Amino acid sequence: MWLYRTPFSVKDQTILDANGNEVRLWGVNYYMPFNHNYINTKEKGTDHRAAIDRDIRDFKRLGVQLVRMHLFDREITDFEGNLVNNEHLQLLDYLMEQLYRNEIYVMITAIAWWNTVENQSVLNERYAFWDMSQSTAFGFSNFYPKHALLWHQGALAAQERYLNDLFTHKNHLTDKQMPEYDHIVAVEVINEPAYPKLADIERISNIKADSQKSPVGMNEILLLDAYGQFLQEKKLAKSDDSIQAFTASCLNKYLERMFGLVDQYFEKRVVKTHIYYGYKTSAIRDVLKRTKSIDCISLAFYGGEWNGRHTDPASIIPGHAVRVYKDYFDSKIHELGKALICYEWAINCTTTAFDMAVMAQVMNCLGVQMSAYFTYTPYDVAEYNPGWLMQYFNLYHTPKRAAAFCAGGEIFRRSPRHHELPGGDDVWELDNYVIDAKKDSVVYQNEELYIHAGSASMPVIGSPKRIIGSGSSPYAEHEGNGLYYLEVINEKEFELLVLPDQLYVNDPFHGYYYGFANRYCNINKEPVVSRLKEAGSDFYLKSYKYTVRAVFRKETDRLIPVPVSAEGCFRADPGNYLIKLEQQ
Repeated sequence: MWLYRTPFSVKDQTILDANGNEVRLWGVNYYMPFNHNYINTKEKGTDHRAAIDRDIRDFKRLGVQLVRMHLFDREITDFEGNLVNNEHLQLLDYLMEQLYRNEIYVMITAIAWWNTVENQSVLNERYAFWDMSQSTAFGFSNFYPKHALLWHQGALAAQERYLNDLFTHKNHLTDKQMPEYDHIVAVEVINEPAYPKLADIERISNIKADSQKSPVGMNEILLLDAYGQFLQEKKLAKSDDSIQAFTASCLNKYLERMFGLVDQYFEKRVVKTHIYYGYKTSAIRDVLKRTKSIDCISLAFYGGEWNGRHTDPASIIPGHAVRVYKDYFDSKIHELGKALICYEWAINCTTTAFDMAVMAQVMNCLGVQMSAYFTYTPYDVAEYNPGWLMQYFNLYHTPKRAAAFCAGGEIFRRSPRHHELPGGDDVWELDNYVIDAKKDSVVYQNEELYIHAGSASMPVIGSPKRIIGSGSSPYAEHEGNGLYYLEVINEKEFELLVLPDQLYVNDPFHGYYYGFANRYCNINKEPVVSRLKEAGSDFYLKSYKYTVRAVFRKETDRLIPVPVSAEGCFRADPGNYLIKLEQQ
């Protein structure tokens, strides 16, 4: 059953569902139809649709309510912006339908601009025989610098053509157009826009003659004319202030034009959001504040201080967390009068767990209502951590982080917004959770649920009906590090799901650092970084009222008895179990 009734709307800087309930959505970015994930899955020989099904199953286990994705327009458009019906688009259709069937909300970012692995991999494969026709699509963004998307008339027309095609495209599985999917709750037109700067003007002026010899340069050089015309109309001189005024004017027109199309097709059935870039400069800030074209501002939460090529855990709590929070708060982001969404967040190049819960509370205290981690690593390629290798995250291959993500979701959804951040250099503790940086552990609980990332000693409140954990807790001892899910059926029967234990066998980040965030890894030439163990670990269910009488491994059509020690301990290989108890 859907958690919130659509459509969503914004009132008094708060995202509300159709019943007037305050929305809180916790989720991930996901890109199986595009870029690295598409190519790497293809390199492995895995069926993309089956891979999507497996990942959505894991989303449900992680408590993912929202999937945000920026569509890679270079892979689904031609040079004029016409939509190309290729496998990328068909996989997008499939993913959209499967998310709907699994009651997961969607945030669409229509334009990415970024180059894609497909361009590189096809060029590598065909080399001397390559031309643009070798790719299934060679989209309009290949022909414009990113800042031109904001002001260049050809780029604007291409984006408009693309959005018209995208929003009228009929899903090949259902015949539905995108606006007919009511689980699409937010639309962001462009991911991380670039704005023209005075340095761009000076650079283009210095290479003007050479620019005229390049198709992209010929497009970029028109910025000189556009800016010059603006200066003439406004009677301004060339300066940092005037280029900001020019950019603000372009941005205002861009938002009106592009979100006007969103309104035309979605008829105000989605919230509209634009990324925060430039919000500290007065001209851009004024546009973001005054425009009626958007309801929300999209924020990013990244960082941590570097220690060699990895993040120093000591920089995350409270240092980095408080700095990010204060940066947005001190700059009075709320004065823009818009609701807040986190389109991406991560602490880069770390396998620690506690930061997943730290950032949940940071965003919650700021008042963010939708949050999407960047990015989920698909199960079928996760053993390699290819592509966006800085933000390694998978239910199986980063099990402790996965448990902390589950806990972070509960903190994000259930804690009051706009509260002050907890104090403490190493430990944040409230009534229902403890985050410990030195121990790298997280515990969250309420009367129905107990979640722990890492071994935990926080006393159990009440009689939880569900336990999620990596490590041991007052409720259960598990020698492995793979996640387990314990469900109380009744007082005498429990169900247990045990996921495989995991082992890092190489540097998860391939020996690289921040500068290689978006690196293409051919997984047929890369070493495995993480392995899953076929053998399980001992599991012992603690109880003061009952002892374990019998354990059965659940197969498709039968129950297979599992040996249990006199103390109630049994070997829990990966799989599903039925545990029968008897009263002491």
